[in-house]
Amino acid sequence: MSSRFQFKLAEQQDDQALRDCLAKNHMGEGISISFRREPSYFAACQVQADEVQVIKCVNTSEDRIVGFGSRFTLDGYVNGQLQRLGYLADLRCEPEVRKSTLLARGYRYLQELHEQQELSCYFTVILSHNKVALEQLTSQRAGLPKYAHMGTILSPAIRLDYAQPAINIPGLHFTTAKPDQLPAVFEFINQQLATKQFSPNYQAHDLGTNRLRGLNIDDIYIAWQENRIVATLAAWDQSSFRQTHIEAYSTGMRFLKPFYNAAARLSPLKPLPQPGNQVPHLYFSMAAAEYNNSAIFGALVRYVYRQRRVGPWHYAIMGLHQHDPLAACLEDYRCIEASGELFAVQYPGSELRLETPEQRIPYIELARI
Repeated sequence: MSSRFQFKLAEQQDDQALRDCLAKNHMGEGISISFRREPSYFAACQVQADEVQVIKCVNTSEDRIVGFGSRFTLDGYVNGQLQRLGYLADLRCEPEVRKSTLLARGYRYLQELHEQQELSCYFTVILSHNKVALEQLTSQRAGLPKYAHMGTILSPAIRLDYAQPAINIPGLHFTTAKPDQLPAVFEFINQQLATKQFSPNYQAHDLGTNRLRGLNIDDIYIAWQENRIVATLAAWDQSSFRQTHIEAYSTGMRFLKPFYNAAARLSPLKPLPQPGNQVPHLYFSMAAAEYNNSAIFGALVRYVYRQRRVGPWHYAIMGLHQHDPLAACLEDYRCIEASGELFAVQYPGSELRLETPEQRIPYIELARI
C-alpha cells in the first residue's frame, strides 16, 4: 500500500483539492461540522502565519490527494521572549488511509522539513473529543515527536442571543479603537500577551494586510480607566475566507430543530442552519487585560457581547486556557461547550525547556488556528 503513496509539498494548483478534503472531513457527534477555507486555502493561511508548508499525501495511482497537514512558522512569545515557533494544524485524511502507516511517514517528512529549518518548539491543539487523534499523535510510536500536554484550551461558542445587562465598574468606560490610538493599543496588547505562552505578536501596521484580514479598526474594543488602556478585545469576522458548515444533525437534533427554529422566530434565539449551510460566527480575539484582571475583562466582554448580539452572527468563539483568570467570564454566557488539548511538540536535539502552564499561562488565538 505504501508504495502507492508519496509525500511532497502542496502548491497553489492543489488549492481546490485541499479545500475539497476539508469539506469532506466532518467532526462532531450530535452536530457534525466541517471547517472550510473558501475561496482559497492558501489565502486563508496568511492569517495563521507568514510561512506555511502544506504536506500532501498523494495516491500516485489515481493522482489524488488523500491527506494533508500544515506546518506554520510565525513569531510568538515563548517563555516571555519573542521568537520563531511552529504551529501544526489541519491534519486531514481520507477514511481509506486512516489505519495505515501513512501518519508515521508523514511525520518523517515533517522531520525533514524541520531539519531544513529547525524551530525550538511547535504547538498544536487537538479537539478534546477526538480520542483517536489524541491517542495516535501522542503515542511517540513510529518516530513521532514528543507531545507534551500543556493543558486544555476552553473554546465555547457563545450564543449571541438573549440580552445581558451591562457590567458597570466605576471609572471604566469602553470605546472602539481610533486611528491615532493604534500604536498605544497594539503596544498594550503585546505587553499583555508577552506574559503568556505561545501568544501571537501583533503590530498596528498589520491592519489592512492579510495577517489581520477581515479585521477593521472599529472591530477592536478598548476598556479605559482614567484615560489608560486596561483591556482589549477584538470581534473578528473571518467568514469571507474561513467558514464552519453544518453537515448533519443527530436524529434527536433533527426532531427538535423545527420546534427550536419556530421558537427562534418569536424570540432572540438564532435559528439552526440547514445542513450544508454556513454557521454565522465571529471570533473574540486579542483578549488582554492589565494584571489579568478578570472583573475588568468580564465587563469588556459584556460590552462587546451587547454590541454584537444584534448582528448577523449566531456565535462568538473565544479561546482561553483553563488556568487563565480571564476564563471566568465564560461562565456567564449560554454556549456550546467545546475545548481542545494543547501540546508542545518537540524533536530530539532541539528541545527548549518550556515553563509549565502553572508558571506561564498559555494563550492560543483561535482566530489564527
